[in-house]
Amino acid sequence: MWWLFACEPPAPDPWAQLAPLPLEALRPLLSVDTESSDRLLRVEESRLTLYTVEQGLRVLDPLYHSSRAAHCLDAAAFNADIGGRQGYCDTGEVELQRGFLSSGRRLAGAAVEGETIWLLDIDGGLFRANANPEEGNPFDYLRLLPVASLPAAGLLQVEDGLPWIAAADGLWAPGAQSPLSYRGAVHDFLRVEGHSYVLTSQGLWRDGEELPASGKRIVPTDGGVLGVDKQRGELWRANAEGVVVLWAGPELSGSLAQDPVTKKIYVSTTTGINILDESGSLLEQATTPAAIDLYASSTQEILLLTDSSLELYLDQQALAGPPPLHVWVAAFLERPRKEEDDVPCFGKESVANFLKLAGSQAALLHDLPLPTALGLTPWA
Repeated sequence: MWWLFACEPPAPDPWAQLAPLPLEALRPLLSVDTESSDRLLRVEESRLTLYTVEQGLRVLDPLYHSSRAAHCLDAAAFNADIGGRQGYCDTGEVELQRGFLSSGRRLAGAAVEGETIWLLDIDGGLFRANANPEEGNPFDYLRLLPVASLPAAGLLQVEDGLPWIAAADGLWAPGAQSPLSYRGAVHDFLRVEGHSYVLTSQGLWRDGEELPASGKRIVPTDGGVLGVDKQRGELWRANAEGVVVLWAGPELSGSLAQDPVTKKIYVSTTTGINILDESGSLLEQATTPAAIDLYASSTQEILLLTDSSLELYLDQQALAGPPPLHVWVAAFLERPRKEEDDVPCFGKESVANFLKLAGSQAALLHDLPLPTALGLTPWA
């Protein structure tokens, strides 16, 4: 005879009856005090955030920390003839101040291309800084190096390592003997898919051709740029086919950003931020501090620059729905499993042999459409 024993059903998890938390369009994550600034830049690959100040660029690390500490290092560690004093350091030493990039002169323009930060000062001095600590001389990480002295100063864009400058007298292309003219004071400048867009107090110019649009700021979008006409209360898109108004509202205040992944558009208003899809349909309205500049990262972090702080938000609704899920491989070789296990460095059962085994197995993963890596974490 078989006896069947029934067990008492387990008690439900304490959180099972809780209502799910709603996803927020703009969930506040943190706030960082800043100096007065009017523009944000971002090194996406390194997740560095930059904001302009009068004398240069302040740099925030991936956790939005910024250090103003300066260090003096022996010049022998650098692959360059640095000459005399560097900053406040003694002769033969190099000053490193990775939280602040400055040529010592007033900033005219700044740009990011890949993992290189470019800076143009008011005297036409062009400088660059490497934002990848694994590339080149590690002592040159976030160290501003001179590149050239240019005939003009203004808003800067860099394409294939060559500078484009929107100056007061016109647009200077690389190697040009004279600028391409436009009218009015320059408000913003972008290079998008090989074309120049210059926004001035008199309108918008695409490769020297005037388009019927105005505003203070433009951001790149597929095939062109987006901008806001604060006076008319219009969000517009400009490209080779002309200018199209996507959305209108009297409360628009001028700043905007577009998520490069979801294509959502974030537009500042007098009371916060309006969130629209790429066609201009209103999706959500959020209350935030007044924005001087906005930036939307590829990881759905929305950066809002105020007159005294950087506000960080997360768009929790950005990837709800059709967009694909991004997956990566994470695996652990748990040998040794406990801190008290004594494993030799060499031999059959050793750390060296474990790494060799892991390395040979890692080769089996290289043909997967997923990033893989091999790492070793020592016991603390």
